[in-house]
Amino acid sequence: MIKGKLLKGLLLPFLIGVICSVVSAVLLYRYVQEVKESQQLTHVESTAVRVPVVVSTLPLNAGMRIDSEYLRVRELDEVSLPSDVIHPTDAELLIGEIVRADLQTPIAAGKPIQWLHLQADAKLGFADTLTQGMVPFSMSITSLQQHAGLLQPGDVLDLYAGIHGNANLILERVEVLATGNVTKAEFQLQNRSQKPVQPSQQTSVAERNRARKHDYQQITLAVPLDKYFMLRQLADSQGLWPILRKANDSSRLSKLKGAAEVEIIIPGQFTTLQGLRSREFQ
Repeated sequence: MIKGKLLKGLLLPFLIGVICSVVSAVLLYRYVQEVKESQQLTHVESTAVRVPVVVSTLPLNAGMRIDSEYLRVRELDEVSLPSDVIHPTDAELLIGEIVRADLQTPIAAGKPIQWLHLQADAKLGFADTLTQGMVPFSMSITSLQQHAGLLQPGDVLDLYAGIHGNANLILERVEVLATGNVTKAEFQLQNRSQKPVQPSQQTSVAERNRARKHDYQQITLAVPLDKYFMLRQLADSQGLWPILRKANDSSRLSKLKGAAEVEIIIPGQFTTLQGLRSREFQ
């Protein structure tokens, strides 16, 4: 009787102790999980690549002119950035630009400014890119002459005419207006909108070159009108040779010498070799 009462008296504290232990174990487990998740988030944030971009210190509304006082640099997570954000190296290009008139939502302060936020310039015709007295001249170009697609609008060339195994300078510092159907203005716009490669991104030289070049079989140059017909004749006869030059390179050669002309005499037959003279004798 006494033993039964004693067991009943101990049972209640025992059950309460078990319940408290279970609750404590559950709470401890949840606390440990929260600590682990917090550590994982901290680790992810610390390893995320942050990129400096240009932001505004105040909201930018449609039609608003951008002033240098509005611009600041802020580091943001690279993964969340649009592809056409503006980087500090291009910040000066923003000064004086107009926020596009059809922008529906203002650019919030602290948000990255994008190229698409800006009012597009009035579209110029191709003729408007030419200076006085210059005309566009298009010519076919080989893969070797275009340097495997790396020749770009805005580059400068010297033009030589191949004559009797040598090459005479016809025009120097001729600007490339377009490669294929990509003009200088379009090429610059493409470069603006491309996201630059960060040091953390492992890309080979070949991959970077493939990203830069494009396929084309013609180039368009700005040449004087009085030289156009002569250049057309030389290009059609494949006697025009473009040579890429550095814009500030002052060196100049009016004539490039080819291999020396050699006379070959072959007994009993007549053979014609390009660049060589031969004659038959018995």
